[in-house]
Amino acid sequence: MLLFFGTHLKRLLVLLVDALLISVSFLAAYSLRFNSLNLSEYARQILYSLPLMLATRLPVFILMGLYRGMWRFVGIRDLIVVFKAVTISSGLCVGILFILFRLENYPRSVFIIDWLLLLMLVGGSRFAYRMYREGWFRPGNRSASRGQNVLIVGAGRAGELILRELLSSYQRDFTPIGFVDDDRTKHHMTIHGFRVLGYTRDVPRLVRKHNVHEILLAIPSATTKAKRRIMHLCKSTQVKVRTLPSVGELLNGTVKVSALHEIQIEDLLGRAPIKLDTAAIGEYLRGKTVMITGAGGSIGSELCRQVAHFSPKRLVLYESAEFNLYQIEMNLFELFPHVGVEPIIGNILNQPKVERVLKQFRPDVVFHAAAYKHVPLMEVNIEEALQNNAFGTWLMARLSQKHGVKKFVMV
Repeated sequence: MLLFFGTHLKRLLVLLVDALLISVSFLAAYSLRFNSLNLSEYARQILYSLPLMLATRLPVFILMGLYRGMWRFVGIRDLIVVFKAVTISSGLCVGILFILFRLENYPRSVFIIDWLLLLMLVGGSRFAYRMYREGWFRPGNRSASRGQNVLIVGAGRAGELILRELLSSYQRDFTPIGFVDDDRTKHHMTIHGFRVLGYTRDVPRLVRKHNVHEILLAIPSATTKAKRRIMHLCKSTQVKVRTLPSVGELLNGTVKVSALHEIQIEDLLGRAPIKLDTAAIGEYLRGKTVMITGAGGSIGSELCRQVAHFSPKRLVLYESAEFNLYQIEMNLFELFPHVGVEPIIGNILNQPKVERVLKQFRPDVVFHAAAYKHVPLMEVNIEEALQNNAFGTWLMARLSQKHGVKKFVMV
């Protein structure tokens, strides 16, 4: 016992609390049995029995694992363990007292009352602590607004876990207003006091009605089609949307508010994202001359940084926007001073210029990222999109082949 509790002060404190509860329960059982606080007639009997109760019950509690659990997360399974520990220890106590004293003059009903009281005290103390940690005893209503209003999509197991995590946080930055779920049988039912307010199609209406600041998607097992439909609804509300990880991560026990992340493209792919063999890519690019078209764009500039990380011999940046080219050049100079950078201003439709650059630097690899990518804007500028994206790409590919480029990668 000393080894078990020696380095765990909290466990020792809990054991002392249980010892107190055992004593209180036994004394209260006599008081309730005889409807009196005057127990002088049974003082000798209690004095002999109480140390035996403590010496029997506490080792059983230890062996049953009552001091290994975390009270903050106590649940039904913990209550079942408490029930078993109290019942087994009660049986042992009665058996030992029968062997020692034949239970002569012992009121039998005291042991039944004691069993019931101890079960309530030991189990209740643990649940009371959990309620305290979750804020039930703090001033004010638990549902009072203390943070941003959030709507949870999905009233299943994942939604319940997220709600529990939201309610148990000390610094509650979020105030749940309820759930939506397409399962009609769950409508108007409550989870921890919060109602299922309707279908997912009701999200825009509920966002306006309850002034929702964030939507939390707790539907990790939903189909890709369902997720896309729900995301389309959420997008129309103009509020932030965050989602849970995959089912596998949920099974690993990582369902927390910190596990929520903003919706990403891989959440809607319907397949696992492709994992690149970065070691092989790095080995191939190291010491090579690499040309990147559209190097100053959002995709091109990130591509420049990724390629520079693999220490190419030379990095040729081809970009039509002067300021963008200047920015990525300075950024690469600061982050990768060992990489030779050649900034070239030019348009991919300028065939003579592209040929001169290919002839001068003889790149081994060309990453073609120069393209108009804003689809709605290009839909009303079809001629420019066709000329730049289609004809420009064809021109770059043809000239790269002509001048001996070993790898041409269209981004």
